[in-house]
Amino acid sequence: MVVLHIVIAIWVIVASIRWGDWKRWEQYYPTMLYIISAGLVYEFFAQTQFHLWKMNGEWLLNHSIATLLHIFIINPLATFIFLSNYPDPLPKQLFHITKWVIIFLIVEWAGLHFDYITHSNGWSLGWSALFLFKMFPILRLHFTHKLWAITLSVFCVLFYLFIFDYM
Repeated sequence: MVVLHIVIAIWVIVASIRWGDWKRWEQYYPTMLYIISAGLVYEFFAQTQFHLWKMNGEWLLNHSIATLLHIFIINPLATFIFLSNYPDPLPKQLFHITKWVIIFLIVEWAGLHFDYITHSNGWSLGWSALFLFKMFPILRLHFTHKLWAITLSVFCVLFYLFIFDYM
């Protein structure tokens, strides 16, 4: 169970070195912190109620370590790469977002297939697709208009809390 999480972490580190805009990394840093915060908020609600998805692990890389790997390394570096290569014209932006959604869905499918990730309480790949099609534009919005993104995020969190009976 260790392999997929470690492979993803190594890949995203190498990819960030190759495709990340390291000359301007400080501009991306607030949005990287934003995605870290979002992951921690999800884990807070998941631990107090129930998980919708959960990283599976074993003694060397248990659930907590796998989750922290995603929260503090994989997601922020993926965000950094996503933002570093964000195109200008709208059609290219839509393609860029769709490409990233597909990448994340393929990785999630592989995680489900090999039991690295578990869905529960009504979560599915369809819900993940919907979430990702919101997440990537909100990451870009956070990069350009932080307050708007945070406000929109509150409504998104409330939506998921309501839909999945957290409240």
